[in-house]
Amino acid sequence: MRFASWITLALLLCPAPGASATTTDAAAVPPPLILITIDTLRADHLGCYGYPRNTSPHIDAFAAEALLFENAYAPMPTTLPSHVSLLTSSLPARHGVLSNFRYLQIPMVTSDDSELRSVAQWLGEAGYQTAAFTSASPLSRGTGIDAGFAHFDAPPPFDEGGESIRRDASETISLALDWLSKAEPASPIFLWVHVFDPHLPYEPPAPHDTAFGEADRAAQIAELNARGVARPLHRFVANATNLYDGEIRFADAEIGRLFGALRERNLYESAVIVLTGDHGEGLHQHGEPGHDQLWRSTLSVPLIARWPGGPRGERSPVVASLVDVLPTLRAHTNLPLSRASFDGSDLLVEESQTPRAALSQEPLRSTAPTERTFALSEGPWRLWWLNNGPSRLYNLEQDPHELRNVLADHPEVAARLRARIDDMLAEARERPGIEVSEEIDPALRKRLIELGYAE
Repeated sequence: MRFASWITLALLLCPAPGASATTTDAAAVPPPLILITIDTLRADHLGCYGYPRNTSPHIDAFAAEALLFENAYAPMPTTLPSHVSLLTSSLPARHGVLSNFRYLQIPMVTSDDSELRSVAQWLGEAGYQTAAFTSASPLSRGTGIDAGFAHFDAPPPFDEGGESIRRDASETISLALDWLSKAEPASPIFLWVHVFDPHLPYEPPAPHDTAFGEADRAAQIAELNARGVARPLHRFVANATNLYDGEIRFADAEIGRLFGALRERNLYESAVIVLTGDHGEGLHQHGEPGHDQLWRSTLSVPLIARWPGGPRGERSPVVASLVDVLPTLRAHTNLPLSRASFDGSDLLVEESQTPRAALSQEPLRSTAPTERTFALSEGPWRLWWLNNGPSRLYNLEQDPHELRNVLADHPEVAARLRARIDDMLAEARERPGIEVSEEIDPALRKRLIELGYAE
């Protein structure tokens, strides 16, 4: 079935919030929910998103029997804020988590009638067994991201030397599989697994460290030219990309192990499974080696979802945001999310008046706390709006790598998108948000100040 046909069917069925698109039985058994997030993963480095290298055979196979969103964006190119947005369906302007380590001890566990709560809180109260396994310090328990998870396993914030801590995908997946083997079969589960590969430094284990190399150097250089990477950096960036792709291949193999375990336990077919990323990676496009700015390369993430009765092997071109995940699941699965208040909307329902858009913003900078940069993605257009500088406009159909600012040619488009940014920010800020706690452990606060993460 073509995706357009699926949207037509969804509109005809008009499922009520919390009801499945394929059933009207209110007593249907709540499905398992498996959420997989891959840190720092550019969508365009996966085979199912058109990448020529074989970096992701297991993810590609999953996408072939799921629904893939071709134009999904993170609300911020930063791990903790982006995950908070995903788990609460709230924009950073609403939840207020604007960087990683600055926001320790956020009280996401709020009153029972709070409108802004983590999906783990909603599902836990509905009788789900909830567990999370994260792989890096930005998602440690002290951030509050553990709200609602009865079992939460993560590295501590820092090691003795003050460095952030990561563990590889193999260790995290093994811990998750051990928990899964002990889960009570009589109750539904919500399992969130976060892997940190392919984040810097790129150090894939063997044999993935040599999986990609000189064989396709000419193709690599041609791609780097198309992306606007400076010529003197070509060999350096090509070598770094080989390792980055090797880390993706390693993470993919471990995710394949998770998929295999779900099948062995007869959970794969009955579960709602979502695979996505928190942000992308610059790989020296626009002079950005990592991820901090609002380029498409650092915000475009994979978003692939599979649920009982849902589309199989379909692709959607609509602009999507991570905040749209929960409302889409609420509308088309039996997940008990009917009480939640969302900033996002159902991705399977076409907007009648205005096209879909995804709003993103840069993380808070301690050196310039009043500077704000936002980017709005709508159809082929991407507008950057800076409160301390000139705006920029890009047409992705003609310029997919954002190399030519066409604002002077389309001032009316820029004005319309700027007004839409203002409206989206105002709407998000009017809704209840998270109150940041000041009750941080004194020893931890002292260490954060020494490391420059707090004042």
